[in-house]
Amino acid sequence: MIAWKATLFRGGMVGAVLVAMHGAALADPVEDFYAKNRVTITVGGTSQGGYALYARTLAQFLPDHIPGHPQIVVQYMPGAGSVRAANYIYNVAKKDGTEIGAFEMPVLTQPLYTPAAIQYDLEKFTWLGSLSGEVSICYVRADTGIVSLKLSTPEGFCSGRPE
Repeated sequence: MIAWKATLFRGGMVGAVLVAMHGAALADPVEDFYAKNRVTITVGGTSQGGYALYARTLAQFLPDHIPGHPQIVVQYMPGAGSVRAANYIYNVAKKDGTEIGAFEMPVLTQPLYTPAAIQYDLEKFTWLGSLSGEVSICYVRADTGIVSLKLSTPEGFCSGRPE
């Protein structure tokens, strides 16, 4: 009877170890990471602007869509039409998925007008999405001969100041 209990005990221990190993295999490192960290949305404007409202709304609902349901904090960094915030996200912010930038449209065009102030490369940002559907319009004078942006040049249409 004692040998039977010892075998049952050893079998139970092996079963417990297998269950523990199986549970460890199911652990999600992404969920663990975000459960322990806070996500910051840096808004390139004041707390009174439209992007601030977007960011605060996003902060309420985004945790439900990130494993680990991290706390989300919104910080404001006004200056130079969001260029200050873009420079911060590109050069200072952690590159581990805990920092998100919410920039205003001048971030896209400012490199054409004040390249010395730009410390970021737009092509190296990762676009996550947009909370609005903004429409942009481009006008070209009739005397340029351009009747379609597709036909402007083999490289495409270039807008802005000449280099």
